[in-house]
Amino acid sequence: MAVFHEKKYRKKKKMAPESEVIELIENICDKKTFENYGLKQMGGINRLSGPGTEAEEEPGMMQGGGKWPNRLAMMCGEIAGELDEYDMYKAVVEDGPEKLFQLICQDNENSVLAGCMEKQMKDEL
Repeated sequence: MAVFHEKKYRKKKKMAPESEVIELIENICDKKTFENYGLKQMGGINRLSGPGTEAEEEPGMMQGGGKWPNRLAMMCGEIAGELDEYDMYKAVVEDGPEKLFQLICQDNENSVLAGCMEKQMKDEL
């Protein structure tokens, strides 16, 4: 199901059909996806920790479970609702994860998401 990594698309550098991408992103934004995520304090700052994050490998206690899977699933749904699923996919496939970060957090035209990595917002987590 992971369209981003399926061999048939990777080998030929062929883009996945938009319908598969939309289905994938809808499935990603399910709370089950985020069951292993939570907060971990690193250097006095709360960081998101879980598979694929920098904080995952850092030592320390993680505050997970409870409301976090639902919160993260809601945030994922908001991002998917604000941005076009296929644009997100193209950003990752063509330019890498940094472009997706730019679309989500640094594009000032997206009023809901603009500046999502500002210090005050990171500290609120």
